[in-house]
Amino acid sequence: MSQALFSKALGRTAFNFSTDPYPFLLNGAAGGINITNIGYAGETISFDIALNVLPPKSIAGAIVYGAIELNWIAPDPVAGLTVAYYKVYKNGVLIADNVTQTKYTDNEVTQDSVYKYSVSAYYTGTTSGESSYTESESITYKAPYSAPYTTDYTTRTDWTQISVDCTPRWIASNTAFAGGSAPEMMAVLENFDPAVSKYVSPPVSTTGIDTLKISFKHFYDGYDTGVTYKVQVSSNKFDWTDTYWSFADFAGDAGPETVNIELTAFPDPIYVAWVLDGNQWSYDGWYLDDISIARKTPSSIEEGLMPAVTKLHGNYPNPFNPETTVSFDLSEDSNVKLNIYDMKGSLVRTLLSGGVKSGSHKVMWNGKDNGNNQLSSGIYYISLETKDNNFTHKSLMIK
Repeated sequence: MSQALFSKALGRTAFNFSTDPYPFLLNGAAGGINITNIGYAGETISFDIALNVLPPKSIAGAIVYGAIELNWIAPDPVAGLTVAYYKVYKNGVLIADNVTQTKYTDNEVTQDSVYKYSVSAYYTGTTSGESSYTESESITYKAPYSAPYTTDYTTRTDWTQISVDCTPRWIASNTAFAGGSAPEMMAVLENFDPAVSKYVSPPVSTTGIDTLKISFKHFYDGYDTGVTYKVQVSSNKFDWTDTYWSFADFAGDAGPETVNIELTAFPDPIYVAWVLDGNQWSYDGWYLDDISIARKTPSSIEEGLMPAVTKLHGNYPNPFNPETTVSFDLSEDSNVKLNIYDMKGSLVRTLLSGGVKSGSHKVMWNGKDNGNNQLSSGIYYISLETKDNNFTHKSLMIK
């Protein structure tokens, strides 16, 4: 706290109940210090000083098998203070103390029960104490749906909205622009620039599924540029990975059309989000209907056939911490080298080296090098070499 000199030139000639404490904070800048209860008696001035500690930022709660997983963002730094740990409350009752990570899994849940979580930060340093709380949305625990999961929006239970820098955007519309039958879901026009709005499915089990197929009908009614439309997947509604399907806003309509997205790397259970990212003033509406999350069913011609081409699908999740799964297809038996390189081009890990049968394959990488040392955060390149092909995929490890 800096000195605040009293002088007529500075406009500081009195210190009493009406004094604005703002000019006395860190040379006039807000610095996380609260001055309250200002009083005086004769030449004695009294006031209380307290450091303003901040709560955690937004919380995401996701249903997993037999539990609810919470993730949150650490509060912004406060000078002179350190977050020592977090406290987690469920329906107003403390259930976890001394949580040192920004996530927590509650295994004490029952089917169809409703829970609301709140998290506070406990600070130490020049002072110590607990912050206020940040609350989650109300979460009704339901075990993940079994695939295939479908909806035509006659009912829409268990779907949620995630909005960043905007209000919730998705509403039911008694229209059929996407190619299904009314009603359908519509992302409504609002003046938000930039913003992100996600419409998120309930969790769907992918146990035993090799290739996942996400299908939906959509129609886009636009007149300008500024928004990217895409589909993302997640295991926890907090860390999201783009699928390969997206399109940028343009001055015209798109659809109605049916979209089929096929994935060979995905979480279990899976959340799927339909996302608008960008200037959400510059379109008329995006309509969705007849969504399906299911196992890809081979046709009679495809049944029993090996992959038609050799391909490196990449890794999921991406970004990742600390583990990720690399997926690739071989159209024929081949000697394979599956390596990880750092940004300098140095080999850091060999995941496979030798003969591999044709088919679809998944290999887990734990973020360690060939010496079993944990690698630092950063960009790494996954390389697949076969007798006829070379593929490279960029991945990002974060901590």
